[in-house]
Amino acid sequence: MGCDSSKAANQGQIIWILGYPSSGKTFMADYLATLDWVNVDGDWISQETDPKVLAKFEGLEEAIGKDVNEQPMTAKEWKVTQLYLKGLVDKAKAEAKKGINAAVSFVLYTKKSRDYIRSLVPTIQFVRIDVELSKMMASNRVRQTKMCEGYGMTLAEMYDQHVTPEEKEKLGGEYTDERLDKYFQMKYYSGLKDFEESEKAYTHVIDNNSYG
Repeated sequence: MGCDSSKAANQGQIIWILGYPSSGKTFMADYLATLDWVNVDGDWISQETDPKVLAKFEGLEEAIGKDVNEQPMTAKEWKVTQLYLKGLVDKAKAEAKKGINAAVSFVLYTKKSRDYIRSLVPTIQFVRIDVELSKMMASNRVRQTKMCEGYGMTLAEMYDQHVTPEEKEKLGGEYTDERLDKYFQMKYYSGLKDFEESEKAYTHVIDNNSYG
């Protein structure tokens, strides 16, 4: 029993920072990294180019879209979601095992996902970052502009390539800044469930509206 207690005392802490894109999740995780925490980036797959890795997580974007639109996932979609979340947890646990604190940053829309993560790490703490939508849209546009520049393209070209004809019809037509904002709102900025009363002991909310 004494050995178990010593082992637990040497374990690093794991927290999960969640919130909509451009709410400040990565900023907070990067700040914690200056305090010797490890930042486990939940969006790593957006930079992945290996076809074998991408094939492993085929259907993940569609599964996340179900959460955004508050629709039930299929069994296959939930399975790939669990696989992805477990991968993030495993990275954090590997650091915690070495006595290093780890912060995972990923949106995490539903209590079902939080419950799954707690089944893997019962001691985890969740921190939600809240920011007004208009501020997130402004930050997201800057973020997307930089990303497009890296690929040698404009926001209008990205919109034309990635937004389907059906989506364009819903949005009102060809590219404008406002339609780009509406596109991202439609794809990512809804469906994030509030913490429930039963989660009070391990959840925290930060109002980040003064940032930037």
